[in-house]
Amino acid sequence: MDAKEITFDSLPQAVAYLVDEVTAIKQLVENHQNPIVAERQLTDWLC
Repeated sequence: MDAKEITFDSLPQAVAYLVDEVTAIKQLVENHQNPIVAERQLTDWLC
């Protein structure tokens, strides 16, 4: 993953992305499923 500076302007999008990812991981753990890694990256949401 390429590093991209997160500014205060892009912070809400970055937090929303991370919340979605954590929610998906939590659901997988609760259901004992193996994760399917999405092709999207945090930098995709910060454009």
